[in-house]
Amino acid sequence: MIQDKYGIRYWVKLLFGGNKKTTVILLVMLAIFPLLNFFKFRYTKIFFDFLNESSSIHILVMYSFILFSLQATELILNKSQSFFQEKLALDVAYLINKFLIEKLQPLTITALESPTYRQDLNILQGSMGNVGQVINSVLNLLHNAVLISMYIYLIFQYTWIITVFLLIVSLPTAWYGIKKVQREHRYHQEASQIAMESSNLSGLLTHPYVQKELIVYEAREMLIGKWIKVTHANIKKRISFVLKEIKFSLPIEAITPLSYLVIQVVLLILFSNQRITLGDYIVINATAISLDVSLRSFWSQINAFKEIGIFRNRFQEFQKKYLPDHELISKKITIDSVNCISCNQLSFAYPGSQNAAIEQISLALASKGTVALVGENGSGKSTLSKILFGFHEISNGMLYINGIDINEINRLQLFKEISIVNQEYIRYPLTAYENIAMSEISIHEKSNVAKLMEQYPYLLPNQLDYNWVLGNEYLNARQLSGGQWQRIAIARALYKNSNILILDEATSELDPETETALIHDIIKNRQNKMTLLITHNLLNSSKSDHIIVLHEGKVIETGSHDQLIKQNGKYSKMWRSQQNEPEFIGVN
Repeated sequence: MIQDKYGIRYWVKLLFGGNKKTTVILLVMLAIFPLLNFFKFRYTKIFFDFLNESSSIHILVMYSFILFSLQATELILNKSQSFFQEKLALDVAYLINKFLIEKLQPLTITALESPTYRQDLNILQGSMGNVGQVINSVLNLLHNAVLISMYIYLIFQYTWIITVFLLIVSLPTAWYGIKKVQREHRYHQEASQIAMESSNLSGLLTHPYVQKELIVYEAREMLIGKWIKVTHANIKKRISFVLKEIKFSLPIEAITPLSYLVIQVVLLILFSNQRITLGDYIVINATAISLDVSLRSFWSQINAFKEIGIFRNRFQEFQKKYLPDHELISKKITIDSVNCISCNQLSFAYPGSQNAAIEQISLALASKGTVALVGENGSGKSTLSKILFGFHEISNGMLYINGIDINEINRLQLFKEISIVNQEYIRYPLTAYENIAMSEISIHEKSNVAKLMEQYPYLLPNQLDYNWVLGNEYLNARQLSGGQWQRIAIARALYKNSNILILDEATSELDPETETALIHDIIKNRQNKMTLLITHNLLNSSKSDHIIVLHEGKVIETGSHDQLIKQNGKYSKMWRSQQNEPEFIGVN
């Protein structure tokens, strides 16, 4: 159940609460600005009245200096306000990104491994950027509210017609702003996919790892052509939207010159009837224009609160689709250790796919020893391994851990029992120590890494400085080869020393000597723990206690290496093919 708590009050508390000092400073500035405007209004009127009366040059110079001082003060305040608003924007961006990062704690990867997730995340992040403007919008709203009150007070002393007229003609701006926010969000939702495609193609063309293949396959021209086509389509879509907005806004904007004309007519009538002086005329005219601008700005700032409502709805939809209810999870059954895993008629299809990745699988795994999953590409090995240990969502009654349905188990606790080396292992731009320990490094972590290297002395090169930042993302970082990166990923899994270790093609980039020694030592050192080995190298699988052979998503053979060789089935054929026996490769 998703809690309905991310409303306006939540966001105002989160964003303002984390920026109290800066917010107070900006509020003080907002209080000073109206006073400055009041004094500017007053002394400007006096100055022009004295000028009209041909007063002494000394008096005019004095009031010129006063106006200069007020203008200089306003300039300093504006610069200070810009600085604190920029600081506030940075702080708000941090808080919003921190919010998403902390909330983004999925328990399964089924929905995340889909294009829909990427699009939904992209749209959500776009909404987050708009929410980030809320604090400045609130402050500007207060600023404009104070200015509007002051302008109305000043103008009302001479005439009520201008103030009432400007209030009425500003209302269409409020209506237009609300509709524009809705149209903007609709547009971003519709244009999200094409914008992502343009960004992804641009990323491919500039990514350092991709350049090698672009050169070898002469693919740059083709990708540039695709990028140009997609980007032009994206630009065309945006231009079309902007043109529609101009058409919508023209009738609203046409009110501005009409307002100016009405103000001039009213002021000229008052001036001709000698109800106002020339100084009054000038300052009332300037104040009326400022009131018009402030009213329009006021209504546009109010629309920022609608952004919160839109983001709130989108986040709740995102949370419902991709994120678990951690309160509900905490009430599920906690297991201290995995004693056995069994599945009954297990079937699974990826979202959007009509074909099952695996189907009708029934088997049981003990908590100790090594199990190998083998089969051709696409047979379902990796999918089955991820399902067996809770990474995918499945129906009730298909998978049991210690005799308990996987959907009744606290998966967060289960994952503490698991280490995994995927085919797509992550190359973290961190130090070697951090890549292995995945935590802040202290003497304790360094000691544990040293002990691991004593156990597997050939795993990482002797010349590796564990304090180096790895990769090529940052200056002075040290790049590793693909095989060295894979060794780092294996070290990370072994460092955790979990009861369950999943090695999914984890040695594919290692040299044969290191691979053979590593698999041998892992099996020997983990005899009392469970190791799941997913591999195409049957020399490795032959060392396992139990082998499961998959074909087109189904288990077709199980047994030890010797048993499967004697069966002379799929496994035996694959084994002899890898051993290059003539009858299996067409050699006489």
